[in-house]
Amino acid sequence: MLDTMTFAVQSETLPGAFAEAPHPPQAQAAAVVLAYLDNTQLAVRNKAFEVLKELATQTLARALTGKSTDITTLNLKTGVAPHAAKDASAWLSPHWARLIEAERNWGEGMIAAARREKMAFIPRLEKLQGNPSIYRIQADPIPDEAAPQPVPAIPKDGIYYTPESVTAPGGFLSKALRAGIIPWTVVARWSVMLTVMSALIGVLILAWLLLWFGLRTSRPLSPIDVTTSIVFLMLLASLASVFRFFGELFDLRIVMAPTLLTPLSKDNVTLELRPSTENSTGELVFARYSSTCPICSASIVLFDGAKDFPGRIVGRCRRSAREHVYSFDHARKIGHPLREVAT
Repeated sequence: MLDTMTFAVQSETLPGAFAEAPHPPQAQAAAVVLAYLDNTQLAVRNKAFEVLKELATQTLARALTGKSTDITTLNLKTGVAPHAAKDASAWLSPHWARLIEAERNWGEGMIAAARREKMAFIPRLEKLQGNPSIYRIQADPIPDEAAPQPVPAIPKDGIYYTPESVTAPGGFLSKALRAGIIPWTVVARWSVMLTVMSALIGVLILAWLLLWFGLRTSRPLSPIDVTTSIVFLMLLASLASVFRFFGELFDLRIVMAPTLLTPLSKDNVTLELRPSTENSTGELVFARYSSTCPICSASIVLFDGAKDFPGRIVGRCRRSAREHVYSFDHARKIGHPLREVAT
């Protein structure tokens, strides 16, 4: 058990020390978890991620001292909820299930955290059934890339964003969709085009029918006629919004995802069109970016710039959303203050 190491020491002192000398792979993977959780603040809002933080804390402390990194159910319950009424196994099971589900979505964010902290390994969760069950953070090497992007420096008084993919619509159909990725293949392109064009043709047919019946009707307008016209105008406005949405997506490569396309448990989600490379096809990716406000330490998430910052996506602090506002550089995943805040 870890008795004296505080979270401040874990998130600030340890990663810097790691750059000075090599450390065990499991220690590096655990430090990456702590850096990821520190910037996203997931452990503050979610009990499952609080369990992950405790697992990483104990793993890091044990790996640095050469002890076994096998963490038991009781170890985790004692560190997170020592006074919970349920027994350790019943208490931990639902939280561990949520972590396994979330693991497929945090890969990009963990890789980004590892590179920023100059680590060579990323975490992989493992559970060994037994009496008691054993929980581990295993270390996997960072996947090789043909041309890895350099880690950008954080601007003065600025922030860096940590990505997290979000399950795409129809996630039950495939593992890729559950990971928030839709391969932008020829089939996907034609499917989108046919869907939009079918909607357009349907609206045009409805417009023609309304005009045809309207020219042949001599009676006064009835409530049904007015209601039908309003519904038609709403459909036309919705179709115009769809065309505008895809126009912005194809031109700007990233937009805020419509609420109807994201899980109820996730908000402030973006939809990105990532170009194809030599090794992969293009992708539509549902992702959520977050950071920590350097002014008040609250969580920062993305919003449409609206009237304040038209044509932009910006990061707003959850505690002071009007004043603590940051730019969002999608390519470099950093941001600088957009409002001057008195100190």
